[in-house]
Amino acid sequence: VKQPIVDGTLHPFVLPDDRFNHPWGPRQPLHCIIDAASAIDYIAEKIYGKGKFTYEMLNRVARNTPAGSNDKIIIPFIHGQRVPYAPQGKLYIKGYDPTKNKKEDLIRAVMEGVAYAMKYGFELLQRGMQKQKIAEPKRITITGGGSKGEEASQIRSDVYGKELINPHTEGAAVGAAYIAAAGVLDEPVEEVSARLFERGIQLSLQKPTFVIPRDENIRLYEEGYQRYLEILEEAIENNFEQKW
Repeated sequence: VKQPIVDGTLHPFVLPDDRFNHPWGPRQPLHCIIDAASAIDYIAEKIYGKGKFTYEMLNRVARNTPAGSNDKIIIPFIHGQRVPYAPQGKLYIKGYDPTKNKKEDLIRAVMEGVAYAMKYGFELLQRGMQKQKIAEPKRITITGGGSKGEEASQIRSDVYGKELINPHTEGAAVGAAYIAAAGVLDEPVEEVSARLFERGIQLSLQKPTFVIPRDENIRLYEEGYQRYLEILEEAIENNFEQKW
């Protein structure tokens, strides 16, 4: 557990020392998508116009679009990407013909692309966990802007094949507080965070929301994810230059 996952595949988050009692020591593996919301906004603005849509509306459109977005795949990189390392990364759309397809398919496709991109990093974390014999989490916590969308959250649960819990808190601030508490108490952060997380749920005025993966979509998204990986490789080979 004390061996950091720093192998060039993940973004290492380096702490000044190891007093934070993090299971990976002062170097934490991190995966995030740069400007996922901007990718969604970009697609929505192209379809509806700037300022002419709401996220509630986009979630409704996604809910009314079949899982798999009628075979559309979007690599949701808009300002480069850290994982995989692709500073040249741009939005890359596959399977869309503007003369034949509904534009609304792209709304769900970009949400699915964000979920696929997150799964990519999660699988890298899983490999490191397996090497170090760390138990795989049965449930994933979601926070932030994307967690407020009901259908966007359901897509993520279906793509991950795991139950999600939304505690309705600000994740970055709470996570920093967990790490600080572990340092002050001189206890492992995974134990402190689990304890504080459950206590926070008890004290919260808003009860957490649970999202259960839909069995009928899990296999479909497993196939979709493999296609996403193939298209990601193609995009990197093409330097993200779109070929229609």
